[in-house]
Amino acid sequence: PPWRPALRHLGQMLLAIMLMVATIGVLDRLLRIGMLTVVTLVAIPFALAWSMALGRGRDFLRAARLQMASRLPRMADQFAIFLAAGFFVSAMHLSGADHAVNEAFLALHDALGTRLFLISMPFMALAVAMLGVHPLVAIALLGESLKPDVLGIDVNLLAVTLIGSSVLTYMLGPFSGTLGLMQSLTR
Repeated sequence: PPWRPALRHLGQMLLAIMLMVATIGVLDRLLRIGMLTVVTLVAIPFALAWSMALGRGRDFLRAARLQMASRLPRMADQFAIFLAAGFFVSAMHLSGADHAVNEAFLALHDALGTRLFLISMPFMALAVAMLGVHPLVAIALLGESLKPDVLGIDVNLLAVTLIGSSVLTYMLGPFSGTLGLMQSLTR
């Protein structure tokens, strides 16, 4: 049947995702250097190894070289967004507003419970994005305001929730397609 190759590719993608998550989990426990550091160190070598396992290693290297050449000059915009996120986080900390926000999150956590609180986080990030705040800035603000030890939430669970929140915000927020379209049109 004609759908069989698509199903095989979907299975390959799911297997790669499961292997990468398992690799990151094992290395995080063994190395104890932090999940973010492990993801940073593992992502590109894992992608290369997976491409080589599929017999597409040269294609991966060629595409990676082209991506670096085309994307690196355009990363100035992303750099500005990260600077803005860092500025907002620093401003919140210096003004003491982070304590007030953390108290509000603590009250919300107490009212909803951990599960409902974590389920509501993507919607909070989406609401902030709809108010005109870039998803990276919104997630940085949420991440800085939430103190997992105070809330009694596992750090890894909070990290996964924040990542899921950012994905949802990019998919549904105003910064998704329209911003990318305007950026490519106006260069």
